[in-house]
Amino acid sequence: MIKAFNHCGVECHFVGFKLKIESHLKKEFSSEWRSILKGLSLLTYRKFLGYGRLNVMFLVAYFKVLTEIREKKISTVFTRSNALLNFLRLMSPKTLVVVELHNYRLAGPLLLHKYYLRILRKRKLNLRIIVISEALKQFFVDSGVPKNRILVQHDGVDLKAFQEPYVKDLVVRNPFPKDQTLVTYAGSLYKDRKIDRIVELAIKLRNINFLVLGGSIDDIKRLESAYQTMPSNLFFAGRVPVGEVYEWLKRSDILLALWSWSVPTMKYCSPLKVFEYLVSGKIMVVEAYPTIKEVLTEKNAILVEPENFDNLVLGVKKAVVQVLENDFPTENIDLVREHYTWKIRAKNIIDFVLQGN
Repeated sequence: MIKAFNHCGVECHFVGFKLKIESHLKKEFSSEWRSILKGLSLLTYRKFLGYGRLNVMFLVAYFKVLTEIREKKISTVFTRSNALLNFLRLMSPKTLVVVELHNYRLAGPLLLHKYYLRILRKRKLNLRIIVISEALKQFFVDSGVPKNRILVQHDGVDLKAFQEPYVKDLVVRNPFPKDQTLVTYAGSLYKDRKIDRIVELAIKLRNINFLVLGGSIDDIKRLESAYQTMPSNLFFAGRVPVGEVYEWLKRSDILLALWSWSVPTMKYCSPLKVFEYLVSGKIMVVEAYPTIKEVLTEKNAILVEPENFDNLVLGVKKAVVQVLENDFPTENIDLVREHYTWKIRAKNIIDFVLQGN
């Protein structure tokens, strides 16, 4: 988003902090971002526990952030940190805070969640809220947050990064014949994703090859241990570089997007993978959760009923027919170009902020 704001003509400063910043990391960060940032501050704080679980040095780091804002006379603060809301009253009334939220739960402890929610409801504060789905906006509106304070902006994708040719050698080699249909899933292998359904798909559809990108070695072992033998038409590649993920999406025929109702944020999320899939121009088989349908229609993807395995099988079979007929979606790249790039997202946020001032 920093690059996107910069491309829109906004003067950007960056203030960040963490427990430990290695010298090489600070140097790399500075060399990569210095050209587009007006100000760059990487702060460190020592881990020191105070009363209970209160991290005193964590609070000190936030006061350092406030000092940066004051000294550099920052007019607008864009943050993903709910904790910064605690310090709103210490800022100048002229300082606008734009907080981006990806989850309905603002903090783990219920008491702290309610405290943050109360801050979001205060009408006197100079505050704007960016959320990633209409469903998440509705949650906050139902919770008493002023509607005109909230803007919905789904995640996006960097078109340039996706469209650039991959010049490095592929770490993962395709174990399947190139003339056979390749179905790819790219994403996490957490238990709540119920990725064992891909194993079941491979067992049921032996004439189709399945490639899984993502997941740790332990995640893969956990899945494999549930079966006596894994189907030969399924390959777990593990974690690979982002550029290589993009390359495999381009080389695939069908892309799978799976989650489950067990994913804690499923009611409100905007999965980044959907937009990366759209840019690929390939046939997508996607579970049709409500927030997914805020972005996709049957024109863009084969939408299947969430957690319905039979429906998923039918969706993949339908996608295979479309591959054989060379019936690939033609509108997906235009959808992304018109609505879901980071630059468009940044422009919409800037327009929303200026409209409120």
